[in-house]
Amino acid sequence: MSAAELPGHPGEPWSSGVRRREDGELEVAGVGVHALAAEHGTPAYVLDEADFRARARAYRTAFETAFRAVGTDVDVYYAGKALLTVAVARWAREEGLRVDTASGGELAVALRAGVPGAEIGLHGNNKSDARSTARSRRASAASSSTRSPRSSASPRSPRRGGRSRR
Repeated sequence: MSAAELPGHPGEPWSSGVRRREDGELEVAGVGVHALAAEHGTPAYVLDEADFRARARAYRTAFETAFRAVGTDVDVYYAGKALLTVAVARWAREEGLRVDTASGGELAVALRAGVPGAEIGLHGNNKSDARSTARSRRASAASSSTRSPRSSASPRSPRRGGRSRR
């Protein structure tokens, strides 16, 4: 039974932890949205950590299974453009995903979350080689001093054991 088929669930794309109470109020992971608004104000982004983690694991497992079937490994990336906060970057890493960034700000968030530079993808247009190299060096330096703990995929070569460049 999918989350959308559960009694009171409003359907996709809602998190599996979202329910509509008998009085019509939505709740996220057991907390009513009125209580969330009273505590945090509006507008507010509300994330269901358990649902995020479950989806991250499902994506990683699906990609790993598919790539293993053709004889190679894969790195699965969370697309930071979707929503990147320190908590989200940390959750993604803890679930075995790497973090994809497209700006210096996104790179800084991923590093602050403790994502090692080697597990961060940086891409995008209008980035000079010098600027990208400088950011890569800062990321490497920051990740070597950090000890805290989308999906796109990048295959790794089974012969070299390393990740291919994106």
